[in-house]
Amino acid sequence: MPVKEFEYVVVGGGLAGRLTAWCLARRGRTVALVDDPVIPSASRIAAGMLTPVTGRRMAPSWNLERCLPVALGRYAEIGRDIGASLFTRAPILRIFTDAEEAAQWTARSTDLNVARYVATAGPGDFDGLPLRAPFGGVQISHGGILNVPALLDAIDRSGSGRMDHVRDPCHVEAARQTIYCEGIRILQNPLFEPLALEHAKGEILTLRIPDLPARVVTSRGLYVVPKDNGLFRAGATYDWDDLDPTPTAAGRRALLRRLDRILTCPCEVVEHQAAIRLTTRRRTPVAGRFPVPGNTAILNGLGSKGVLWAPWCADRLVEHLEDGAPLPPDIDPLTHRVRS
Repeated sequence: MPVKEFEYVVVGGGLAGRLTAWCLARRGRTVALVDDPVIPSASRIAAGMLTPVTGRRMAPSWNLERCLPVALGRYAEIGRDIGASLFTRAPILRIFTDAEEAAQWTARSTDLNVARYVATAGPGDFDGLPLRAPFGGVQISHGGILNVPALLDAIDRSGSGRMDHVRDPCHVEAARQTIYCEGIRILQNPLFEPLALEHAKGEILTLRIPDLPARVVTSRGLYVVPKDNGLFRAGATYDWDDLDPTPTAAGRRALLRRLDRILTCPCEVVEHQAAIRLTTRRRTPVAGRFPVPGNTAILNGLGSKGVLWAPWCADRLVEHLEDGAPLPPDIDPLTHRVRS
């Protein structure tokens, strides 16, 4: 096969890579998307959860005010391109684990930065739901579920004819820039050894839960997210040491134990999957040219927040590469550098 020249090569076909390629193609750039579908992708098994607040303290996610409107707008725009809805807005019913967590929320509920996204759940919010909620909970708004595999496929169909898929990078010659968005595989690239990157294995179950209505996302130590065909996704675990993307019996047991603390109805495991997420020591994504100067760049470290963060980060990276716009310090690779 002859070598073909492109203006950009994007290595990695997950959420970060495809959104970056989409942005470049929309600017009329020719893009080679290097993606081997045989290699497991964290994006492909992700539940697609978007939540504006996280953790026991229900703190707003990093850069929420900028990232949320960009994410919602981008998923709607790509959906319009193919005539399908890719993102479903859904309330997130967060169940308190104990009385201490309920008390923490009472103290936090006066914080306007949190209260605009979170409201105390009333008794009616639990009606008809087979859930254990002895300490009550809250309802989180402005979130929902992205059908990540459908989005990835939609980007392939809306690439403006300027995006080619390539499995072997030897058949590509980049005229301008190579952008690495390859998730955990970035750890094998010596160019990026100076960056403070970390990883976490996550395991997730696909479940059939006939008695659970598919109208809300439920959270208590793990998310239970409606999928399609009456199925749900439940997860995920976090293992900071295991780099093997193979599901484990221990991970399955841990997820089922957590489910038992939430559900009062039976469930059937349909599928058990695992993948490795990449994050950064600073817990913010990394995007920009690296090493500097040079013709290589990176967008990575989205961790479990890719649905929220990826569109905004892809926009900032493309503006930086195309227009010379300065990078926000939080995502600049130089901020994430640990050694020279």
